[in-house]
Amino acid sequence: MKNLLTSFVGRAALSFTVAGRRAPSRSIHIAVLGLLAAAGTASATVTTLNGNAADYHITLPEGNGAINAQAGIGSPGRLGTFRETRNPPSGRIEGERRAIFEFDLASLQPLGPTITSANFSLFLPSQASAVPTHDADLWGSTSNRSSLKNFDSVGATDEFADASYQLIAPKIFENVIPPSYNQRYGKDITAFLQARYTDFLSNNANRYVFFRLQVEPNVAVVNSFYEIVSGDGAAAQVPMIEVNVIPAPSAAALLGVAGLLAARRRR
Repeated sequence: MKNLLTSFVGRAALSFTVAGRRAPSRSIHIAVLGLLAAAGTASATVTTLNGNAADYHITLPEGNGAINAQAGIGSPGRLGTFRETRNPPSGRIEGERRAIFEFDLASLQPLGPTITSANFSLFLPSQASAVPTHDADLWGSTSNRSSLKNFDSVGATDEFADASYQLIAPKIFENVIPPSYNQRYGKDITAFLQARYTDFLSNNANRYVFFRLQVEPNVAVVNSFYEIVSGDGAAAQVPMIEVNVIPAPSAAALLGVAGLLAARRRR
């Protein structure tokens, strides 16, 4: 990048005086375009955000039980998401569980302001036998948070129906059945994550972004259940977001453009 800028600046300087005369405006325009091109050629940095181990799931039990949050199932913890429909014709939901995933955006800040791609993925291990599956969707909160939540935090169960969530990746799991386990499933969330990252850059106290996994309603399915590796799992299996970030345009290039344009105006 430095060599490229030096080359353009040198050419621009030569174009200002040729045999003691002012350079034609076209030469200046070409130099400006060259500097602008140099400013935009910064390469992307690929990085990975891992889901925080504070993740948990929330269960709305069948019957009249109270909604509750839990750290996970087993050791290391797996997060569950399910829907149970005991009366399919009426579509009455007797019980539901939704998983909450949390990510810290702060590590992206030194890399630049622009996200060119972001892929959210979950690892789906072998599932309990004879449990039917159905499509599951990924939702994201449009409100960044200033702190993480654990299953026993005040307001942990509020995430179950929090109105700030919007559907961002339909069918991240699409009726997965054996042998399609023990692998990652992912979806593109670039636009959503850029919006959340822009909000973070404007107020870096709000550094956490929350996601919610929930099974789609379907009255034809009596019950549907998934277990997903949580942030407590093996490093290769935790929830993750693979992100490409590009830095801001080079300050040197932008200063060069400003100088050339100022010179052009003085002519």
